[in-house]
Amino acid sequence: MERKRTWSKRIGAMLLVCIMVMLMSLTVFAAPSIGEGAPTEGTITVTKEGSGFTAYSVLDAKQSGDAYVYTASAEFADFFGQEVYGSYKVEDIPKLGSAQEIKTFAAQLHKFVTDRQISGIQLESGVKKEVSLGYYLILETASKSQGAVVASTAMLASVPQEKDGVWNYEVLLLPKDSEADLDKSIVVYDGKSGTKKVNTSTAAIGEKIQYEVTAGIPVYEENAVNIKYQITDTLSKGLTFDTEQMLFVTAGQYNLEQDKDYIFQMKKESDGTTKLIFDFKYDKIKGYIDEGIKLSYAAKLNENAIVHTSEGEGNPNTVVLEYTNNPDIQDSFKTLNDKVTTYTWGFGVHKVDSENIMNDLAGAVFQVKDEVEQEVGKYTYDADGKVIVLKGNAVTTENGMVYFTGLKEGTYKIYEVQAPKGYSLLGEPVEVTITPVKQDGAEYTGAAEIEITNGNSAATKETDVTMKDGNVLFQVKIKNHKGISLPGAGGTGAKGIISIGIVLVGIAVVLLAGYGWKNHRKLKRGM
Repeated sequence: MERKRTWSKRIGAMLLVCIMVMLMSLTVFAAPSIGEGAPTEGTITVTKEGSGFTAYSVLDAKQSGDAYVYTASAEFADFFGQEVYGSYKVEDIPKLGSAQEIKTFAAQLHKFVTDRQISGIQLESGVKKEVSLGYYLILETASKSQGAVVASTAMLASVPQEKDGVWNYEVLLLPKDSEADLDKSIVVYDGKSGTKKVNTSTAAIGEKIQYEVTAGIPVYEENAVNIKYQITDTLSKGLTFDTEQMLFVTAGQYNLEQDKDYIFQMKKESDGTTKLIFDFKYDKIKGYIDEGIKLSYAAKLNENAIVHTSEGEGNPNTVVLEYTNNPDIQDSFKTLNDKVTTYTWGFGVHKVDSENIMNDLAGAVFQVKDEVEQEVGKYTYDADGKVIVLKGNAVTTENGMVYFTGLKEGTYKIYEVQAPKGYSLLGEPVEVTITPVKQDGAEYTGAAEIEITNGNSAATKETDVTMKDGNVLFQVKIKNHKGISLPGAGGTGAKGIISIGIVLVGIAVVLLAGYGWKNHRKLKRGM
């Protein structure tokens, strides 16, 4: 899957305008000489075919000697100093030093216009419009195209504006469209940088997976009604929505309220999937166009997870954004979708006689631990082929098999805690490592390999095993010896132990014989 870029579409669409905004805002209060006979009005021309715009006078500009003095317009006097809109002051505007600061300022102005329902100056595409000197917020508010979705980018313009050291009274703007966008990510913890967003991950059954959805908000004509803006997130059957963790629905720094700003539903479908439906009230969110919507929640990998050793579908989480395309046409919608996937694996242990590997051994008791000696592998298959939670340790059946499913990538130790009757206990654990195959070294594909990594000669890899539910697990064969308890690789072995015993007995005999001879000589001398 190609790595997605959060907000990439929006950033690309707004790049030109952001640069334009930065240049204009930073030079609003520049002071080249005005000169004699300077105009008392200017013009604004916004060119974008099929669109209409509205200009709002934020500041009035008046000539004072050889400079312009800016004051808040009557319509925006209540904007400045209000905490809900960022507590801006008129004198703060020339201090906005970055594109992000300017963008945030424009977004707050846009929200103020929406909240107060302020009227502005209507601008037609490509047509010069005479305006008073001042500082303007310009919004795209109409579209004559078949798709009535219009750009969400707020623009700022000074009339006049400084250009090449002189005042320019004819301002030209060439906005670029910005449509809704959608991005779904898994948030994982990175030991180096804290957290990062990815498209694929690995998890064990029972582990929590953090998700994040970001979506852009489109803009419509001012009189548009019955706007649909709905996000549907579908959890596959192997994922369970985590109701214990709080669900966060935000727009920038603002927390949106359930039932007030959106309606939330959770539906369990007949195929085992779960749908999370967020139906937003457009009038409540249109003031957050520049922030967009963000959903943050978690799900747990459950016992219905898809397990496979080769590239496959894994356990996906799919999100769909459906929004109104043209309010004038019934059921005219556009849809965007995105998907992330979590993978998990498992292995079977096949217990056999070391002298006759066709002889399967029942009754061997195993447990699995991870790299830090924590017991894992608590999910297995019962006789009916269903995944169940282990109660205690796992015991091999008549076919010598026992299964551990729902394991993430990593190294595991298989401990034999009780040998079959008449057989020796495995002297040391079998260490196996599950290594996933990644695309370009970054994203998981679902495929993986298993290797025996501590050289234990009692264990070998076998052909993957397919379970009744269609899941495919790795398989590890472990041999048991009768009688003596054997250590693993690097140990002494049965013959070595016997040889050492014989040597020790021989040494004891020699020592005893020497001791007896010494006592015999002492007795003779004493006679």
